[in-house]
Amino acid sequence: MAKQRQYCLAIGGFDPSGGAGILADIKTIEQHKIYGLGVITANTIQTDSNFISANWLPFTQIKSQLELMLTTYPINVCKIGLVKSFDQLTKIIDIILTHRPKIKIIWDPILSATAGIDFHKEFNIDQLSHILDCCYLVTPNIPELE
Repeated sequence: MAKQRQYCLAIGGFDPSGGAGILADIKTIEQHKIYGLGVITANTIQTDSNFISANWLPFTQIKSQLELMLTTYPINVCKIGLVKSFDQLTKIIDIILTHRPKIKIIWDPILSATAGIDFHKEFNIDQLSHILDCCYLVTPNIPELE
């Protein structure tokens, strides 16, 4: 009897070049023989070396995608990348934990694009602390770490 693959949910932007975002996450997840699922937060206009803009999806669409995945699949791990704001990130985490209280959340904070576009210029330290408390692992790049 074949063993069923585990599921990992990736949440983030859609980079049409596949160098970042959901496409890159799914490629990495699948390389580890885990079934990759995705929830899109933004359609980005970019290549692997040029970021032009992010077209954010309405939160109602993000929530609908997220709830469908969480109620359909036995997801044990979730990786979160590009989101519009810390407020939205908090809402996403709350939805995830409501459906899957024991899930492992990995947060890859994307605070700026390689091309120099900044996200999340303002945040509340208490809100950031709450986000970090909910995460199993945080994987910042050097600019986010600083």
